[in-house]
Amino acid sequence: QPAAVLEKVRACFESIPGGGQRAEDIRSVEPEQSGERRIEVCRPGNATYWIAAYHIPAYTHADRLPLLVLEAVLSGASSLGWSGGGSLGESARLPEMLVNRKKLAVSTQASARFLRDPGLFYLWAMLRDGVQPGRLEAAMFAEIGKLQDRGPSQPELRTALHQVRAQMEYARDGITANAHLIGRQDTFGNLAELDTLADQVA
Repeated sequence: QPAAVLEKVRACFESIPGGGQRAEDIRSVEPEQSGERRIEVCRPGNATYWIAAYHIPAYTHADRLPLLVLEAVLSGASSLGWSGGGSLGESARLPEMLVNRKKLAVSTQASARFLRDPGLFYLWAMLRDGVQPGRLEAAMFAEIGKLQDRGPSQPELRTALHQVRAQMEYARDGITANAHLIGRQDTFGNLAELDTLADQVA
């Protein structure tokens, strides 16, 4: 019975003095990055992975929209929710060039990791056996360079938009998925755009 439980809680804890004012949230700020950082990690096993990460602003920044499009153009739009969606990017730039044509990687992905705070945009690849990381890196950056120089094509932009719309529908498929999506957007500080994200991307 709730009343009986609350009475026991009061009996045990009411006499303990409060701690005064609530402590302020501690917000750590990363020092400004003034140059490239590289690290190589060696562990037992045969698989070789290559990862690059770039600073991106918090989710509430307007750049989230072009970054979502960039992610979709490079490797397909990522899942926006707790379930469904999967990979939609088998014919996107990075898998097509690095996995299918040049045979440098087993798999590859671009991913915008958004947060309430500034986050990271990742380029990721699992290399084929015998491929040196430097060779994969050169090919990866060559593809990024093409995109910087010429931008995405109109068909790529249309595909990106279709994929974002599809991922939004997958993310809303079921009560649990909807709850997760609402929580995710609220955590990012942008709950209001749940119904407008795809239109904003368009």
